[in-house]
Amino acid sequence: MTVHSRGLGVGAGNFEANVLKGPYPTHGIVNPHNLWIEVLSQYGILVFLLFAVWLTMGLIVGIRLLRLRRNSSTLAARSLGLTIVVSVLGNIIAATANSSYLESSVNWVFLGFLGVLTVLGERSLSEQFAERAPDEPDPRVDSLDAEPWDSIAT
Repeated sequence: MTVHSRGLGVGAGNFEANVLKGPYPTHGIVNPHNLWIEVLSQYGILVFLLFAVWLTMGLIVGIRLLRLRRNSSTLAARSLGLTIVVSVLGNIIAATANSSYLESSVNWVFLGFLGVLTVLGERSLSEQFAERAPDEPDPRVDSLDAEPWDSIAT
């Protein structure tokens, strides 16, 4: 469907109509039951990539927050990072479960909230970096020898 629309998508809400009139062997199933397929087929490649980049950036900020050095001044930032990572991963999994997910206003409020959390997380990272003295070790990571997943597991 994305190929037939030259990557532009078939338009919001037009997935089912295009499946019914198109040459797709769906055996009567017209809902994709997958947010990723719906976004790609209805809105096109550009919107799909922007959506994927948005979630990826949230995941990157969340992981960077989780990697902050453990102390009392970074507890809130690390908690925010955990919230962002769990939310993005949960959203990726939930998006494959139901075709009504795209239409749900709760989903879009959640994604907007996730965007706000990502911005707050990026600000928190900037503040953590700006507050350190020049001779202090970088507070953004536990140590240079630690693997990235070490700070997530503990």
